[in-house]
Amino acid sequence: MSNIVNDDINEFIIKNTRLDLSNDLMDLEVYALENNVPIIDKQVQNFISIMLKINIPKNILEFGTAIGFSSIFMCEQLQGNVEITTVERDKNRIIKAKENFKKFGYENKIRLIEGDCFENFEYLDRGYDFIFIDSSKSHYEKLLNNCIQNLNKNGIIIFDNVLYKGMVASDSLVVKRKKTIVNNMRKFLKNVVNDTRFSTMLLPIGDGIMILRRN
Repeated sequence: MSNIVNDDINEFIIKNTRLDLSNDLMDLEVYALENNVPIIDKQVQNFISIMLKINIPKNILEFGTAIGFSSIFMCEQLQGNVEITTVERDKNRIIKAKENFKKFGYENKIRLIEGDCFENFEYLDRGYDFIFIDSSKSHYEKLLNNCIQNLNKNGIIIFDNVLYKGMVASDSLVVKRKKTIVNNMRKFLKNVVNDTRFSTMLLPIGDGIMILRRN
């Protein structure tokens, strides 16, 4: 989780944003922050909440389950009236996510696919209304090219962390060991903006999000 806007501005935005989370989900958020588990931050939560309530998707696909926070969050925002498929490869996080899905009573609403996302496309359904991608940043373009066939017309895809601590937007911020990720993300953003299959918008929310709507 990383914010690319001024800290004072970010704090002001958070103070002036209302987002209703259950007490259990707030506890899970605290757990994630205390244990360095990456989850969507407050600004991204609020944006996704609004997008879900506008689009009211019936089927959601997620890449990057972690401990299940975002899947549970989306389920709560839609009051459980949704089916979510989420993909995760980290074994320890898979165990924790399963525990959380059961704890929140969503084990029949959220299907967790274990393993590498590129090895599991054959197990995914077609016809998702909403796809949320928060996984390996170097593979965003490959993920898009693979999952487009699973997205309905007028469906939405949201990619998180696309400005990557601001490094994607400014060479002065680039850390040497992150150059490959940054270059791959820049290429992805350039290509997707020029992809006529989508209408797109890049927003400086959280660590940067790219929204795509399939034309």
